[in-house]
Formats: sequence, C-alpha cells, structure tokens
Amino acid sequence: MLSFLNKKIPKQYSFMGWLKGLISSQIKKWFFKFATILYPWLYINSEKPPKGKMLIISEVGGLGDAILFRRVIEGIKNNYDIYLLTKNYHYPIYQDILMENKLIKIDSLINFFKISKKLSAENFDLLLLHELSIVSFLIVFLYFRKIPFKIGVFADQGRNFLNKSFKAQDFKNILEIYSDLTSYLDGRYKLYSFEKYQNLSKTNQLLIHIGSNSLCKNWRIGNFLELFRMLDKSGIKYKIVGNDSDFKILRKFLKEFKTKTQIIKSFEELAKETAQSELVLCHNTSILHLAFALKTKTISLNSKGNYDWWNPYKDFPDQRHFAFKASNKECGYGQHLKTLLIEKNQYGCSLFDSIKPKAVFDTVQKMINQSSSP
Repeated sequence: MLSFLNKKIPKQYSFMGWLKGLISSQIKKWFFKFATILYPWLYINSEKPPKGKMLIISEVGGLGDAILFRRVIEGIKNNYDIYLLTKNYHYPIYQDILMENKLIKIDSLINFFKISKKLSAENFDLLLLHELSIVSFLIVFLYFRKIPFKIGVFADQGRNFLNKSFKAQDFKNILEIYSDLTSYLDGRYKLYSFEKYQNLSKTNQLLIHIGSNSLCKNWRIGNFLELFRMLDKSGIKYKIVGNDSDFKILRKFLKEFKTKTQIIKSFEELAKETAQSELVLCHNTSILHLAFALKTKTISLNSKGNYDWWNPYKDFPDQRHFAFKASNKECGYGQHLKTLLIEKNQYGCSLFDSIKPKAVFDTVQKMINQSSSP
C-alpha cells in the first residue's frame, strides 16, 4: 500500500518529492509577497546597463535552462568581465566559455553564503539575477545590494524586484526573453552552441532519451517498449539513453533491450551522443534544448500545455523538429498524485495517452528517411 514511499524510487518521482514541491511552492508564494516590502531599500535604478564587471547568479533548476542561458553568456561575454555563480551540476555547461577562476560552483547552502561574502569585496558594476529564489534574494540583500545596476530574469515570480525585469508572460517563447536580454546588453543571442561537438561524425541513427526530471513529463514505459519493437522490426538502429535515476526504475522493463541501453554519466557524454546522432527522440527536457543548440534533428513528446513556451526559435526549420502535443492540460499536483498512487507501475503520465507508439514510429521513419535522401 505504501510502495510509493519506497526509498528505491528516485526522489523526483516519489510521493515525498511531490509533497516537498507543494510545500515549497506555497512558502515561495508567501515569501515573495512579504519581500515586496524590502524592494525600496534593495534596488537602485539606472537608465542604461553599464559596461564593466558583471556578477551573474544563476539558480535555475533544470539542465535545459542552463543550456539555453549559456547562449546569453556567449552573446555578451565580450562586453563584460563576467563572474558566474552557478549550481554544481551546471558547471560543465559553462566550462569552455568562462575562465576557471570566474566560474564558481554553488555546491551547498553554506558554500553559497561564504562565496558571496568573499565576492562582495569586488566592485561589480552590474548584477544579473537568473531566476529568483528565497536564498538568492537573501544573498543579494546581504552582500550585493550596493551594486548600482541590477537585472532580473524570472518566469513569473518576483518580477517587480529589479529595475529591469524580463517577464515570461510578455513573451510567447523563452528564447525571445533571452534574445531580448542579450540585445539589451548590446550582444547577440547565439542560436547554436557547443562548437567543439558540432563536427563529430554521425554514428547514431536514432538516440532515444527515456527520462526527465519530472514524472509528469514521462511517456508511459509501455509505449516506449511498443515503439522499440517496431524499430527492431524495421531495422532502424537506435540507442536508449538516460541517467542513473532514469534506469533505476526503468531497468526492469528494459531487459529485452539491455544491449541497446547506455547510462549517461556526464554532460560531456550527453553532448557527444547527441551531436553524433541523426535524430533525437525525447521528452521536453534538457537533451531537447541541447539538440537544438547542436543542430540535431528532434522529435519531442510534450505532455504539458506549454509547448509554445519551450518551442524552438522561430527560424529552426520545421523539417528538423516535430513536437507531439498530448494535452493542453497542465500536469498539476492532483494529476501527479494520481500517477504516484494509482498508475505507478506505468511510470509515466496518463496525459500522454493520446500520443500513440505507431504515430511516433511513423514520424521517426519519415525523419530518418529525410536524412538518408540525397
């Protein structure tokens, strides 16, 4: 009865993970209401962003967000002396575009405060806060409130805290926000990135990434198994990839396809596999954004009603990307709880049920045939 509390299930798929997300979202909601009181003392307005030394604090959660934001940094790095504070697991994304002493890992809460206190001795001309959390708000308040010019890039919270805030609801697509931000800072947003991987030879016909960081982003495992059997019959060569968490719960379903699975252990390995593939099939997750940046063709499985928000930039050719849109319904806490309690053996979300394996197979076959045609 209480199998959903099993510690063997990765935390992002567990009931406790769901409960933690619900509580934390409510705490943030009330904190941001309270924090508006502090606004007049925190921020000093300015007309134009100055050139000089820039501090960036990036607290976005997902790897995909960091992949998208990297292209902002690439577009403006010649205009500023950039210091970037970022999460430990985002570090490899920025490693080849910033000097080692200016790319700083946040690997714990205590470390975040210690590094910020040390950096407060620097004379920064500009602060760019990429996403707002309770912790980053306190960091700015304690150590960086005297920086004369501040910019905030948020989705939908804390948008009034900084003198220039790029709001998600003002744009159709997140890439428009980043492009607008880059232009505001006299740079040019890079559509493609990770040049060192782009000239690798194509050795994978089809790369299938089966996981995501959210249970409600996952196509049901039974659908994947049906698709794999169709691919085997057709002779299409494919490789199934995911991280440790993905395979922790899916390995028992994949015994039949064990020789075609590979656990991805680093960002570099993920980038290489993506660059070496003719086509990537995945959920709306980090590898999708990485594939866009590497000019690799993609098929995405989207359960949420936010397709326009994460859609590729406007000039990405239609023949290089196909999106399956399962539902316009947002996968909220009620659906998440239902999946955990009732549908847990499926390891996926019922909002995906309108996406059929045969339709996915037909699209894979069509896009691979386009690759092989002269």
